[in-house]
Amino acid sequence: MKKKRKLSAIVSILCFAMVLFVTSCTNGFKDDETFSPGVTNTQLESPDPSGFTITTVTNNETGADEFKIEWPVVQGAGGYLFSLYIVDDEDNPVLVGEEEEFVDGCSIRRPKLEDTYYKAVVKSIGNSEYNNTGADKPTEYAYNSFLLKVATIPSGADLAEWFAANPIEKSEEEQAYELEPGGNYTLNGILDFGKHWITLRGPIEDTNRPTITFGAEGEFITMSGLKLRFLNMDCSAATKKAVLSLSTTPDPSLAIYDTKRHIISETISFQSCNIKGVQKSLFDMSSQDYVLKTFLVSNCIIQLNNSGSITTFINCHGGPNNVGCFKDFKVMNSTFYNMVANTKSYFLRFANGSNAQPQKLGFPDKAASIFIANNTFYQVFTGKDFANNMASHSGISTTIKNNIFFDCFRMSKIVGGSNVKDIPRDTNFVYAVVGSLDSNDKNTYGTELDPSFVGPVDKAPDAVNFRPANSTILTAGSGDPRWLP
Repeated sequence: MKKKRKLSAIVSILCFAMVLFVTSCTNGFKDDETFSPGVTNTQLESPDPSGFTITTVTNNETGADEFKIEWPVVQGAGGYLFSLYIVDDEDNPVLVGEEEEFVDGCSIRRPKLEDTYYKAVVKSIGNSEYNNTGADKPTEYAYNSFLLKVATIPSGADLAEWFAANPIEKSEEEQAYELEPGGNYTLNGILDFGKHWITLRGPIEDTNRPTITFGAEGEFITMSGLKLRFLNMDCSAATKKAVLSLSTTPDPSLAIYDTKRHIISETISFQSCNIKGVQKSLFDMSSQDYVLKTFLVSNCIIQLNNSGSITTFINCHGGPNNVGCFKDFKVMNSTFYNMVANTKSYFLRFANGSNAQPQKLGFPDKAASIFIANNTFYQVFTGKDFANNMASHSGISTTIKNNIFFDCFRMSKIVGGSNVKDIPRDTNFVYAVVGSLDSNDKNTYGTELDPSFVGPVDKAPDAVNFRPANSTILTAGSGDPRWLP
C-alpha cells in the first residue's frame, strides 16, 4: 500500500518516542519505512460502498474527461483488484479498461462517457506479511453519468414555442432537457439557445426515441455547447441553411484570445441520432469567426437529400477574418448517405488553412486533431473534394481508419501535408460507380474494393442496409459497426 506518514516526535536528552501516526491512502506515494496497519491474521472485507466518490477530472495529455474513482482504505489489505463495466444493458456488461487490475492505492481513472450507467467492482486482496487473507467477494458500486435534467418537455410541443414560454435560467453549468419516450415534437421556427450550455435528449433506449419534425423555418442556433442525443429528426421540409447553426451575432465575451476569434470551449455534438431528409448543411458557422473546441458526430445515421443546394455539409467558411474552424473534429461509428448522385459539395470546410494552425486557435495545449473512424459514407459527395482549407502542421494529428467511402471524391484532401498521420490503407475502402477515384485515395489512403452493400439503398431511404457483403471488408471490420454481423 502507498501511504503517507506524519511523524510527531518528542525528544529528550536520554530518548525519543514516536507518538503519533496519521495514515491515509493515496495514489502515487509510498513510505520507504515499514508500517504495521494494526490488522493481522484477519479475513478482510472489500471497501465500504458508502465511502466511494466519483469525480470528473481532465486528462492533461488528451484533454478528455475521465472519472476518478476513489474508495476508502481497508486496513491490512495488500491492494485491490478493480474492474469497471458499462451496464446500459445489464445482461451484457461492457468492460472499460483492464479487468481486475491491481491497484496499489485507493483510486483509479477511467474514460468517461456521458449518459451512461456504470458498475465499479473493487475487491480487497490479502497481505501475507500480516497474515491477512483477501475478501471473499468484491464491493459493487453503481453510478451513472447522466446530467441532471431541468425539465421534461411534453410530447406534442413545438420546441421553439415551448422554450419561448419556458425561458432557460442563467447558469454556468450544462443543463439537460428531456423529450418523452416515443414522443412527437415539431420545430417550426428558430430555437436559439444563445450562450446557454444545453443538452437536448431522448431516452437512451434505441427502440423508443422521440421524433422532432422540422418545419420550413426550423433550425437550432447556439453560441455555446449543444448536445443533441438519442433523437430522431425529420428535416425533409427544412429550408434554413443548416440543422444547427452558430449565432450570426457572437457575444463579445467569446473573443477571449484575440479580436479575430470567438472561442466556444464546450462541445457541439450529434450523438446516437437518426436524421433524415437533410437538404442543406448539418452544421454552419453562419459566416462568423468561431473556433469550436470539439465537434462530434457519433453513432448516427444521417440521410442527405442534397442535389447541390449547399457548398458544404459541415461548414466553417466565410467569416470576415477567415479563421473559422474546429480544434478537434471527430466523426465515428456513423453512416452518411446522400439520396442524390453527381453532387458538388464539400463534406467539411474550414475558413482558411493558414489560420487553422494549432498555435493560432487560442487553446493552451496548441494541438488539434481530425479523427474519422468506423464510418460508412455513400455519395458524400461525388463531384467535389471531401474537404477544403485544411491546415498543414505537425501539431495536427489526422486519423482516418476503418471507413468505407463509396462514391466519395478526394477524401485525401482532409489530410494536411505536415500532419501527424494515422491512416492505415488496408482499413479504409474506396469505390466509385459515379465519377472516378482520386489516385491518392486508392493508392495511399485506401484500398479500392466494392463493398457490395446488401441494400436496398437508393430507392428505400427508410430501409437502408449498408452491410458490406465483401468478405475482405467484413474481416477488416470497416464501416459503421451497426451494419456488421
